[in-house]
Amino acid sequence: MQLLIPILSTFLFALVVSLGLVPLFMRIASKIDLVDKPDTTRKLHSRAIPLVGGIVVFISVVLAAIFATTVFDINTRPRDGWELLGLFLACGSILLIGVVDDRFGLRGRQKLLGQILTATILIFFGYSFQSVEFLGYTFQFGIFSFAIVYVWCLAAINSVNLLDGADGIASTIGCILCVSLGIMSFYTGQNVDGILCIAMAGALVGFLYFNFPPAKAYLGDAGSMLIGLFLAAITIRCAFKQVMAYSFFAPVALLAIPLIDTSAAIIRRRLTGRSIYTEDRGHLHHVLAKKGLSPAGSMLWVAALCTMTATGGTLAFIMKQAEFAIASIVMVIIVMVAGQIFGVAEFKLLTRRFY
Repeated sequence: MQLLIPILSTFLFALVVSLGLVPLFMRIASKIDLVDKPDTTRKLHSRAIPLVGGIVVFISVVLAAIFATTVFDINTRPRDGWELLGLFLACGSILLIGVVDDRFGLRGRQKLLGQILTATILIFFGYSFQSVEFLGYTFQFGIFSFAIVYVWCLAAINSVNLLDGADGIASTIGCILCVSLGIMSFYTGQNVDGILCIAMAGALVGFLYFNFPPAKAYLGDAGSMLIGLFLAAITIRCAFKQVMAYSFFAPVALLAIPLIDTSAAIIRRRLTGRSIYTEDRGHLHHVLAKKGLSPAGSMLWVAALCTMTATGGTLAFIMKQAEFAIASIVMVIIVMVAGQIFGVAEFKLLTRRFY
């Protein structure tokens, strides 16, 4: 109960700052041509939309974090200051890369290089995987620890980025996952991480007012990559530093929907002879739109699926049972494939290839 006031205050502070900053940056974005222009192949909107979400969310989270740590007595650990400095430097770097991409356009490999740089910043500031215990065995990562950080960060960044193709979806997913991750952080006594997650959730809810279908503003690559990196970093600090299997599967469950969408895209493109950097209209939000769902309906469907896996991941972490996380992931895949919501074409491609 003693954390209730800091949590609510931080959430509301970030929300209000976000609400206030979006109109300002929308005007600036329109003047400097930082907008997402429609096309006839992949994009669903019909007019230019300002790409300001990443900048607004980042500023809101930073200001909310300063507010919370200044006004309230938040318990910290010895290495919190150093690691959080790395977090904000990495987030600032990915934001800058995203803004450049949104304004001028970067090649896939150029963005990948920038993402690797941001992951390197986290590693330099002490973000790492040590070991995991599974089925009674403890697996020490050793020299592969850094490689796993790179893989996890790149997977999280690109998964959220690829799913950000329709009004409100990435913002909603980011909010759901930040709330779940905040619960996990507070449960383990990592209050600083929890406050940051709540700040991010508040900033995303404020931005969602303008991003809700029909959207007046977009996150852009800057915003979607920022969310992915933030989630990757906090899960490393909050969950992956523990060695039990549930601490490994819980974060995977949190990001299951973006990861499934990205895996399906890779399968779809590779097995049809295309580059994995090729853009197409086969993502989850595109498929839902083809089935006749409105943008709001698509957003609610994705939110429901994400809530299911996030709940499984959170329960796995709190109950210390990895089965909750695994079951939620399997259940969502079955629902999507058996209900022909998503993944049917990719499943057929895989079975043909195996055959």
